[in-house]
Amino acid sequence: MVVIIDLLTSAKTLTVSWADIGVEISTDGKNDIDFWIKLTINSSNNVQFRALAKHTNAHADEYDIMTETYSAGKNTEDATIHELNTDANQKVMFHIPLKRDTPVIQLQAKVLTVGATGATIDEVKYGET
Repeated sequence: MVVIIDLLTSAKTLTVSWADIGVEISTDGKNDIDFWIKLTINSSNNVQFRALAKHTNAHADEYDIMTETYSAGKNTEDATIHELNTDANQKVMFHIPLKRDTPVIQLQAKVLTVGATGATIDEVKYGET
């Protein structure tokens, strides 16, 4: 059974700079992690998410993780970044395979264009297997 955990304690307004979303997640020995995200777009555009690997908690070195995305056809992606390019509030889930060899990850987000009212991440939950 997968336990779903809240990662974000209050809504977070995004800027054009990458920002940590919640705390680092200990994933040592886990196979996969899924994120469920609720987003209010407001007048911003192109919200991006990425997950970074760390070999040690609180370590400065962060490494790109190659990812897979599942959504309702609203995403584009490159090898490491999920971009929500629809100008609408969204609920999206994405999956990251860990293969039991990633001790710590950090979720981050930003927008490409901040409008008069910034986009907010309203909720982030995750589950590991």
